[in-house]
Amino acid sequence: MKCKMCNKNIHGLICGNKNCMQEYFECSICKDIFTSWEIYEYRGAYACEEHIDKMRCNRESERMYLIEEESNKTKAFKNIDIFSDDAIGEANRKLLKTKIEIASKESTRLQNYERPKK
Repeated sequence: MKCKMCNKNIHGLICGNKNCMQEYFECSICKDIFTSWEIYEYRGAYACEEHIDKMRCNRESERMYLIEEESNKTKAFKNIDIFSDDAIGEANRKLLKTKIEIASKESTRLQNYERPKK
């Protein structure tokens, strides 16, 4: 593909001409390549004008699913003392050790949501 600004070849999603530096983005719906002034960004995802509404809807549903998923990880700790250094806090941490470990790790789905591909 050629750069729309200087007509040089594009390497990845950046123009190969060091003086041009035009950046290109891929629509998350149709996978076409667009310049930075032709693309829309919403919560870290990119879409062309034709697909912006669909991408927003997808992104919002994905966000709501992740919020629910992350909330479910920590439901077991609600109203339970796990932070104090007394015997109760220590016993609770011991009992909930595996759940604490699971809740502390970032899921792959969350990583992909927070750091989508350009």
